[in-house]
Amino acid sequence: MLHIAVCDDDEKMLQQLKDFFLEFSKKSTNTFYVQYFPSGEELLYYYSLPGRYTFHLIFMDIEMSGISGLDTVLKIRAQPDYNVQIIFLADSPEYMIDSFNVQPFYYQLKPLLYETFHALLQRAFVYINTAVYPRIKLKTTDGEVILQTFEVISLVKVDKSHVKITTLDQVIYSSITLTQLSERLDINFYQIHKSAIVNMRHIKKFTSSTVVMTNKDILPLGRLYKKDVIEVHTSTLCEPTLQRV
Repeated sequence: MLHIAVCDDDEKMLQQLKDFFLEFSKKSTNTFYVQYFPSGEELLYYYSLPGRYTFHLIFMDIEMSGISGLDTVLKIRAQPDYNVQIIFLADSPEYMIDSFNVQPFYYQLKPLLYETFHALLQRAFVYINTAVYPRIKLKTTDGEVILQTFEVISLVKVDKSHVKITTLDQVIYSSITLTQLSERLDINFYQIHKSAIVNMRHIKKFTSSTVVMTNKDILPLGRLYKKDVIEVHTSTLCEPTLQRV
């Protein structure tokens, strides 16, 4: 599931986008959750909350009362949140060149027609699913599966020949080793114990000897790994992602 934010101070535009997302969901195979914010200040406040999740995509009005959309995104990028894709919505091309400083996915002029919205959202989904969050193919006890890395919460060795893989919506078992898996995962994955690797984006909190994940799983935190894991998690500001809604 992809998580999307819409930030716009125009109530009519917010309603239009709600209608567009509803229409898109009727025919799309993509699953997504959308959260709406009426100002940049409210979106930034949300980003400051403990335990909040990061978004995969943000539709951002570039001209708003209060903090502008461009300044809002500058602050989000400073989190750092490099993977979120930004689609700016603007009344004119005036800020297009300035927007390049935050590497947006697209700069879209208003008015926004549904056909344009559909094509733009479809392109964004394809890019996020294939380039930003790559997929891995695994042989499991139930056959071959394809997983997106952001969906994977943890990987735990259960015996000499099997690894338990917990995702947002399923638990699967594979005969691949933890070492082999770690070579195929991105930098958000970190070893916390000799028998466990976790997705740092799904860490909810640490205790003295465990790591609590966003799905409420409690995993052992090895003494040899503890210092490095906590330092990496803190330094990258890698916040947990949302569980399935």
